[in-house]
Amino acid sequence: MNKFLLPICSLLFLSTTVNGVEDKPKIVKMISDEKIFGGSQLYFQTLSLIKKSYHEAGFEINLVNVPNERGFQMLLKGEVDADIGRMSIVIDKLNLNFVNVPLVELRYCLYSVHKTKGKELEDASIIMVRGTQIPKVTKLKNITYADSLAQAIEILKKRSSIDYLFFIKEIYETSELSKNNQLNCVHLYEKLNAYHVLSEKKKYLIPILEPIFKKYFPLKI
Repeated sequence: MNKFLLPICSLLFLSTTVNGVEDKPKIVKMISDEKIFGGSQLYFQTLSLIKKSYHEAGFEINLVNVPNERGFQMLLKGEVDADIGRMSIVIDKLNLNFVNVPLVELRYCLYSVHKTKGKELEDASIIMVRGTQIPKVTKLKNITYADSLAQAIEILKKRSSIDYLFFIKEIYETSELSKNNQLNCVHLYEKLNAYHVLSEKKKYLIPILEPIFKKYFPLKI
C-alpha cells in the first residue's frame, strides 16, 4: 500500500468511528397505555407529533406500553424518561417536570346509557379506568375501576348498579369504541390542559423541546 494512503485511511476510519458514535440516535423511553385510550385517533395523533418533535431534537422514542398506574410509578422512580401526557391537576399536585406547551384541552364527562342524568352525583356509582386523574370538583365517591376503556363501557352497559362512566370526552369521542357504543354525555366538567411529562434526569430536554412543541401543539379538536 502506498505509504501516503495509510495515514489517510487511518484518519478516515477514526473519523467514521467517532461520527458513528455521535450519529447514533439518542433514545428516550416513554410510557403509554394504549388500551385505556380505546383506539382514539386523538391519542395516535398526539403520539405521532411527540415522536416527530423528539426526532427534530435528535432523539428517538422507545415506547414502553405498561398499565397506566405502573407506568406512572416507573416515571417517578426514574425507570423511564417520559410520559406521553398528564393532566395539569396531577402535574401541579406532584410538581412534575413538563414541557410548558399544552398538548390539548380536555374535558372529563359523565357518560350514561340514558339520555338524561339520573341519580345525583354524590350518590351515584361510577365506573372509570384505573389511573384516571380525578379533579377535586367532581365529588365522586362510589367508584369501581376497570383496566381499559372497553372494559369500563362493558361494565356500564351490563351492570344496572353502575350509573355513569367517568372519562375524557375528547378521547372517547375519537375512539373506535364510540362507534358501536352510543353513550350520552350527561355532565361535562371544565377544560383541563394535558402536558408532556419528563423524569428528573431528562428535564434538561425541556428548553430543547418547547420551541419544537410550539410548532405542533396545542392540537385543535
